[in-house]
Amino acid sequence: MTLLAIAGWLVFARANGKGFAYGRPLAILACAAYTVVTATGLVRGDMTYAPALAIASCAVAAIGIATVALLVMKQSWPYYARHVVKHTV
Repeated sequence: MTLLAIAGWLVFARANGKGFAYGRPLAILACAAYTVVTATGLVRGDMTYAPALAIASCAVAAIGIATVALLVMKQSWPYYARHVVKHTV
């Protein structure tokens, strides 16, 4: 699950870098879903039978939350603004 989440976030980061509008919202939704799954696992006792995996999942969730915080900060808005490109013939 952790590797799948990392791969998904890398795909969304590439979409952000290429300027696709779906990259940011999907990255935010993926982070929210992964954080909920991680929290649910911790509540159900993942630390008792797989502590290393639980710690790795918490680290990935923390990185995801930090990334989402950077994505939604007002200072990053100009980077995601659409710019009109004039084509000359």
